[in-house]
Formats: sequence, structure tokens, C-alpha cells
Amino acid sequence: MAATRRKGAPIVGITAIVVLAAAGVSWMHAETTRNAAALSQSLAGQGNVHQAGSLVGWASGARILPADPSTVRFDEISSARNLMLSYPFEYSGYVLKVSQVRQVRYPDAEAGSDKQPAGLPDITLLQVVAKIERSP
Repeated sequence: MAATRRKGAPIVGITAIVVLAAAGVSWMHAETTRNAAALSQSLAGQGNVHQAGSLVGWASGARILPADPSTVRFDEISSARNLMLSYPFEYSGYVLKVSQVRQVRYPDAEAGSDKQPAGLPDITLLQVVAKIERSP
């Protein structure tokens, strides 16, 4: 009987280690999700975009990605002709830097001819991804 206990003991020990490791991974994932949810509550879904003290756009559909809490995705940033993509901007108390813009939409030439200055048409940035450089 002592021989069977010796053979079973390593299996029980390994099983315990595997269960504890799985519980630890699950806890870390849950903690990351809770942190992302807490950050998202402090991020407004829409609002003004400022850069160097000037209003440079209007963002909508803003959310912090649960998979990467240091990343914010915007559905769009409109009125963004003065937004310089290579410099940080401020939104909802966060300082962010654009890392990707999926699409740029320009106004129709006919619709904007009487509203926009001749030199700079207004633009809308679609599906913008930005990294958080500083949180509020």
C-alpha cells in the first residue's frame, strides 16, 4: 500500500500546481478586465479634442480596449483638419498619441465649397487608435 501512495503523490502534486496556475491566470485576466472597466468609466464617450491648448476636433465612440488598457479607440474624430497626428493631444483628461488611423474622410467638393476655406478642407478621421501617454 505504501508503494501506491508514492506513485500517486506526484500526480496529486502536479495536479495541484496546474489548478493553482490556472486560477492565477484567471485572476490576472479578471484584474486586467476590472482595470480597463475602471479606466473606461473615467473616459467620456464623446467630447472635444485639444492640442497645444487649441480645440482641434470632436471625438465620438471613445473606449479603452479591455485587451490593452493603454489603448483608446475612437469611432471617429471630426473637424480634425488642425490635428497634428505626430504630436500628443488631450481628450477627457488623458494625453494620447495617435498610433493608427484606418480611414480619412474628406467632405464632398460641392457640399463644402461655400462653407470651407479654399486652402484647408475639413476632415474626419475614422477608426482612430491612440496610446495613452498620461492618465488623469
